[in-house]
Amino acid sequence: MADVKTDYPARYYVQSDSTGYITHWYDTWDMGNIESVPPAASLLAVTEDQWNDPTVHAALGVGVKNGAIVAMTYVVPLATQAKEEMSWINQQASLASSMGETFTDAMRSYVKAIQAIANGSDTTSTALPARPDVIMV
Repeated sequence: MADVKTDYPARYYVQSDSTGYITHWYDTWDMGNIESVPPAASLLAVTEDQWNDPTVHAALGVGVKNGAIVAMTYVVPLATQAKEEMSWINQQASLASSMGETFTDAMRSYVKAIQAIANGSDTTSTALPARPDVIMV
């Protein structure tokens, strides 16, 4: 059986994806089972101070670049934003239906625009359109 302190001498590590966004944080010495942890050579060792600093050890806002922890801006792809917006649209549709109302023409146009972005048929938009002010009649 391998010795965790030999295999992971720095104790604290991060794993990042190909874009540098951190996907996992590991306290290898405190894990009961390290079988699923990648080899230390494929991870970035971080200090105890970095591990304990909430501005560093955060889900978003930091990443790995050139072997160091750096501030990063996470950009949600437009198609993903549109798919998430469809959730809100579906809630509104359910509410309208239960109240015996229908969508306004502006809301119907909005739904079509969001659907086109979500399904990839709109490849020119760079942002979601604004939600209409009035959505039901």
